[in-house]
Amino acid sequence: MQSRPIRILLLLLLILLLGGCQTIQERKSVISLENTLDAYGKVARWGQIAQLYEFLSPELASSTTLPEGLDNVRVTGYEVLKAPVKIDETHAVQTVSISYILRDRQVQHSLLDRQEWVMDPEKKLWYRSNPIPLFE
Repeated sequence: MQSRPIRILLLLLLILLLGGCQTIQERKSVISLENTLDAYGKVARWGQIAQLYEFLSPELASSTTLPEGLDNVRVTGYEVLKAPVKIDETHAVQTVSISYILRDRQVQHSLLDRQEWVMDPEKKLWYRSNPIPLFE
């Protein structure tokens, strides 16, 4: 009779350990997403718009051509309006406001950018899965 409570206790401990492993993996995924979004934001803030295209998923990147005139864009603001939300294990969304000027016109513009992100489960890397907005 005494072995039954021990088995139950061991089973509960095993369940807790397995749950803890999932929590660690989930935390690594969140940290990876945060690092990717931080890097993306820094690239945008520094006005390196062409480098934003390096964050595209391989599938989207293969069908996307780099727009002309990106060197004419100067970003003046990048503000996260809706913090990143994970939809599931491999999908997340974030909404930002980007303010910019076109150097040749010196007129302030802004756009809302709803960013969709997907994680490659094999590489453990996050990629942007929707097109980068046009800076017109």
